[in-house]
Amino acid sequence: MRLSSPVRHAALIVTLAASVLVAAPPAEAAAQHCGMRIKHNFTLHRNLHNCRGDGLVVAANNITVKLAGHVVDGRNRRSTAGVRVAGFHGVTVQGGVIRQFGKGIWLVRAHDDRILNNTISGSADEGVFTNETSSRILIQGNRISWSGTRIHARDADGIDARGNGIRIIANSIRHSNDDGIDVNGSGVTIDSNAVSSSLHEGIDVDGTDVLVQNNIATGNGDDGIRTSHTAARVTLVNNITNGNADLGIQTVSGTAIDGGGNRASGNLDPRQCLRIACSP
Repeated sequence: MRLSSPVRHAALIVTLAASVLVAAPPAEAAAQHCGMRIKHNFTLHRNLHNCRGDGLVVAANNITVKLAGHVVDGRNRRSTAGVRVAGFHGVTVQGGVIRQFGKGIWLVRAHDDRILNNTISGSADEGVFTNETSSRILIQGNRISWSGTRIHARDADGIDARGNGIRIIANSIRHSNDDGIDVNGSGVTIDSNAVSSSLHEGIDVDGTDVLVQNNIATGNGDDGIRTSHTAARVTLVNNITNGNADLGIQTVSGTAIDGGGNRASGNLDPRQCLRIACSP
């Protein structure tokens, strides 16, 4: 049946209106802004550029913050965080690109939170920081680079994890201005990370009852893996440490347990490993 001209015209208007509604961005995207406080499960729908302060601030327990591949970008102000989690628990932050904040992700007094699959670069200080009042944090699958290098910040690690029960798993950390990974707490696991080109240690352990296994530490400016005099009962298993500027693995006497399978070659110190057996 052929529609009359007025009917065809009305149908065309309805079709165009529907297509506009489909193409329009989510209504909440326009309201998303730097510094917004997140109180419910949240998905970022737009990039946030040149944030003067924090990028996003978590303000509730047991929520998921999905960054959905979007960029959250700051201005290298040291007091800022790309995502700040202070005093909230059971929070997941995942899947974003976080650049040029003081700390990429900053956790204080936080428990049972998860930092998953983010790309964090150009932080003025640490890429991911958890202080000693945080515990049982999972940091997994993140790509962290150029922490502290822009302003030559001292003690700027890729991941600086202070607190108990923290798990650091399958992250890639490059070009940190201090250590790639620095931990100080008990019951910490450092597993299957790739750490390279840190100014000092690839992995620096200052805690107790720490498991360090299946990591690769290459081309770091001091040791590939190091245990300090404050460490105790650090188990080292199946790590590969090549081409570091001092030892592949250096342990202080009485701090480490040799779990076997560690390998080291091409490190500047010809001993390759100290107080741990390493094969080439």
